[in-house]
Amino acid sequence: MRASAAALALLFPLAASAEAPAVKSLTLRVCVETALERNFALIQARELIRQRTGAYAVARAALLPSLDARGEFSRTDPKKLSSFGGSTFGHSDNWSAGVELSQPLFSGGAGAALRGREAARRDAAAHEYESEVNRVLLLVHERFYAVLLRREQVLVREEAVRLLEAEVEAERRKRDVGSVSDFNVLRVEVELANSRTPLIRARNELRLAGEELRAVLGLTGKDAPGEISAEGTLRFEPLEAELETAIAKARENRPELNRLRRLVFAQEENITLQRADYLPSLKGTAAYDIERDRFAPKLGDVNRGWTLGVRGDWNLFDGLASRAKIDSARSELASARAALAEQEAKVEIEARRAYSSLIEARELVAASSKVSESAREALRLSRARFAADVATQLDVFAAQVALTDARANEVQAVHDYNLAVARLRQAVGDFVSPKS
Repeated sequence: MRASAAALALLFPLAASAEAPAVKSLTLRVCVETALERNFALIQARELIRQRTGAYAVARAALLPSLDARGEFSRTDPKKLSSFGGSTFGHSDNWSAGVELSQPLFSGGAGAALRGREAARRDAAAHEYESEVNRVLLLVHERFYAVLLRREQVLVREEAVRLLEAEVEAERRKRDVGSVSDFNVLRVEVELANSRTPLIRARNELRLAGEELRAVLGLTGKDAPGEISAEGTLRFEPLEAELETAIAKARENRPELNRLRRLVFAQEENITLQRADYLPSLKGTAAYDIERDRFAPKLGDVNRGWTLGVRGDWNLFDGLASRAKIDSARSELASARAALAEQEAKVEIEARRAYSSLIEARELVAASSKVSESAREALRLSRARFAADVATQLDVFAAQVALTDARANEVQAVHDYNLAVARLRQAVGDFVSPKS
């Protein structure tokens, strides 16, 4: 299995730039692109891929030829030189140089197993990056929708304040012509003052939601000075989904499962690697050397030539260390398989939960929309009845509160539906495999 193309393609183009343009108002698409580039967790995950890629390159190098060059110069005390019959053998100054090419011929499968293990670990790191992308993009959607929700809640509270301001003006006009007493005006003014408190809180929650969005995007105040705002509106766009299809996609796409599958393969290769210690290893060598002729009078007189050979090693007894390594590798393989089975069960549960939440959110949107329409009509009728003196001011207040609650519930339901769609996409791995 090759490393995930999506993860490796994102690795190098998305290196964070030192300077980013200042941004205040962001679309969902811009938020996604910014998070992929600047989110701190994703930066760390990309670096892990680099580390694993380096480890794979080292493992692959063990199967390739190696070329070594060597050189030496030495000066020997003349008193150490051998002599016989008044003649001295050798020279004080000696030198040699050469190159050697070596190629592994047989290692009991250790080289291929090492390469396979490190390739699997590299792929696992790529899938881990995808898993982090899946998690971060869900956070981006959650924070983005939270900003839209807080903004809609501010609008709902502002509408409630405007309705009460209109009631205050109407009651004051009635008082001026003697239709109502000061008590009616005072009661409406108190309701108006009370309605400003949730509005202030809603505006503060909107600012805080913007800061949370800024954090998940990896933006600092220098990158985006001022408050962060979101472009767009919460809309209900029906999504048709089937449970069995969602589960099947989750099993195929979720990077957590693909990562653990690669780790299982890595542990299988690791057993082969440890078993190779029982077998001999062979290495072919070819060398060419040049050195000073030790019996010639001049320093430049040389001997040169080539050497071919085969070198073999076989560890006949290592104190049962190889057996212990194999037992440990088998245990790690069993653990990896158990982790995969556990994650498969978790992924299926998450897909079922996300699908169920989507169905619930869809039904709540339909119900809250009808309630909102009914509450608006109830307010209109209560005002007409109050104008005709067949209803009390308390009835109007109750209708206004009911409308505010209904609008708030409707906005919350649409937000929850959009969030349920995003969570289902995350549960089936659509954020990293959108075309699957």
